[in-house]
Amino acid sequence: MGRWGWVISLALVALACSNEPVGSIEQAAIVPGPWNPPDGVRTAAAAQYVDVVDPPNVHPLGSCPDSNPFSICSHPACTRAHPGTSELDAYIRARWDYVLPYGTYTCRRNSNNLSELSVHAIGRAIDAGIPRISGDADNTRGDAVANWLIANAEYIGIQRVGWDGMWWNGERGFIPMRGDPHTNHLHIELSIDGAYRRTRFFTEGPPAETCPIVCYGNAAVAEDCSFVDCAAMGEVCMSGPVRCEPAAPPEPPEAAFDPGAPQPTLEPLSDLARLRLIDAQRVFDTRSESARLVRSDGSMSRLDGDISGTVSEWPVQPASASGVWLNLAAVNADLQGFVSAFPAGPTPSTSSLNFEPATVRSNAALVPFGADTDVTFEASSEVDLIADQFGVFSDEGLGLLQAGPIRVEDSRSIEGPVAAETMHVVDVRAPDGSEGVVATVTVIASENGFLRAFACDDPLPEGTSLNYAGLGPVAGTVVSAVSGRELCLWATTDMEVIVDVHGYLVPEGELSYQAIRPARLLDTRSEDSRYEGRLGDGQIIELPIQSLTGAPADIRSAVLNVTVIGFDDPGHLILYPCGFDPPLSSSINFGPGRNVISTVGFSAVGEGSVCLYAKSRSHVIVDLQGVWVPTPGAPPPSVGPPPEDPNPPSDPEDPDPMDGDGAVPSDGGSSDDRPGDSVESGCGCSTGTGAPSSALLVGLVLLGLVRRRR
Repeated sequence: MGRWGWVISLALVALACSNEPVGSIEQAAIVPGPWNPPDGVRTAAAAQYVDVVDPPNVHPLGSCPDSNPFSICSHPACTRAHPGTSELDAYIRARWDYVLPYGTYTCRRNSNNLSELSVHAIGRAIDAGIPRISGDADNTRGDAVANWLIANAEYIGIQRVGWDGMWWNGERGFIPMRGDPHTNHLHIELSIDGAYRRTRFFTEGPPAETCPIVCYGNAAVAEDCSFVDCAAMGEVCMSGPVRCEPAAPPEPPEAAFDPGAPQPTLEPLSDLARLRLIDAQRVFDTRSESARLVRSDGSMSRLDGDISGTVSEWPVQPASASGVWLNLAAVNADLQGFVSAFPAGPTPSTSSLNFEPATVRSNAALVPFGADTDVTFEASSEVDLIADQFGVFSDEGLGLLQAGPIRVEDSRSIEGPVAAETMHVVDVRAPDGSEGVVATVTVIASENGFLRAFACDDPLPEGTSLNYAGLGPVAGTVVSAVSGRELCLWATTDMEVIVDVHGYLVPEGELSYQAIRPARLLDTRSEDSRYEGRLGDGQIIELPIQSLTGAPADIRSAVLNVTVIGFDDPGHLILYPCGFDPPLSSSINFGPGRNVISTVGFSAVGEGSVCLYAKSRSHVIVDLQGVWVPTPGAPPPSVGPPPEDPNPPSDPEDPDPMDGDGAVPSDGGSSDDRPGDSVESGCGCSTGTGAPSSALLVGLVLLGLVRRRR
């Protein structure tokens, strides 16, 4: 390239790396199917959280007499475009000069929910027109705008983006779009703060920019805006301007503590209950006819964003039944999403199980009954769902004798790998009179598979206790009957297995279960969280429970739903009672091949709080699902420091030897969870996906990160 060629290229790069408007793209590309953001954009999206505030209902109905959503209304809530809406609309059209002005304000109904006004009607929405190519979405142009808006959603104040068949929601992530696929325009909604120009975009200006490596002419532009020769890199150069992406702001080393953050009020959902164990039984499987699961549309189909299912008929249902202990597994998903299991009634803002394409994800769920023993299952996107029942809560049954966590098995240091399809006996050290055990089972395997836990005197059960994959350690909280001191494990593949006991189920067990309406204790993505920002490597945080308004007296143990998202490196979390050191155990493990990890666990409550230790940086969500409290007349609490690990791991210098990349996953494999089929993920005790082992924890609960559009 001659001298003037370099000068011209450098001048173009200087323009592209500024905040000046970027010119039109001369050559565009069509990608078949809906908008599918690349991994980098999904990673950036996972770090964003914006409160979604919907418009008011259409009331009185006479103000919008026509059911056509595009008919003009006369409604007192209708408001012209707010200052932030107009300013962002102008900025987008200046920065991407191919964007067409499709408008902001119109007083009409929401086309997806006719009972509400449109966000356009309250002045917080923009339609940004994108020229189509032969009737199809111009992905190159539209994706550039959509990806930038999502990566900077918190900075700007963006609560939703709809484009090319997909929604992104500031609370719930990516979900498929129903109705108009928006292939010719982006629908952009501002938060209240964004609409009123209270976000950093309006107070500090557009975010800083750096240039990614993009070819222009014969040159490739690096992040520092230097040039290398494209041909030398083996790159094919495309025409069009260099497009810049926002620079990541510096991240604080730890999550920031906010002592004034709002705390939830607890609402007990039923009377104290005991747990009655049953032979694990399959309640339903949407891949086959499931008469117990009654779909909302009367079909026998999979669940999706429009079709829910309700179960009233349970395999074992005493007259005093108040809830069930289930294991849920999601299979055959095409998109990332989540499942909520809840008492029949209003849909909660929590999830029981998160799933991703091409994997099987499972987790335990402790679900109280609604009216007529109803439990409803909803999915954010199309998926097959399997439910296995392990117990029922009622007036009569077993109580929890809290213990540990006690590591009773680690095949890596004792016996070596456990052979596939064989009964593996574990001495769980149950005291005399024990009929069951609650434990975290962690599996490390090189192939996809599933595990069943059962009393050694019983035949191999139908239900599945834990699904796993060859992507690293997978753990889950398991409840099972025992034979004396013995618990049997059976898996479909060779595996290493670690078992940490958290308690025993005995007729005179001191603790009974109190279900709580799910209450969010922590969401490090939110400004209103007790801790904000990704937890640091080695950071310890405290989550008060006993001091919460409405908390039952004398809480001994908590059932928590924990979700991990936004992690870069393999790591783990440990839940344990405050007042003690973190034990040699883990509550949840995360690593390559998984974007969102969640599980259910039990943690003893120390000094009125549960502490959480983070190994590796990540965002964490914690929801309280229930508590264990003394049955009237029970003995006083006996919480003490974790006992010494009788079976130390093979590497005593590693506080959690379950971290790491894990084994190489096998190719292919079925998503079924029957013997001989390959599955992936972790299940255990109460809502979530992929679980781990735990320190003074019997149930970690995952709350959805991915959220459904309201």
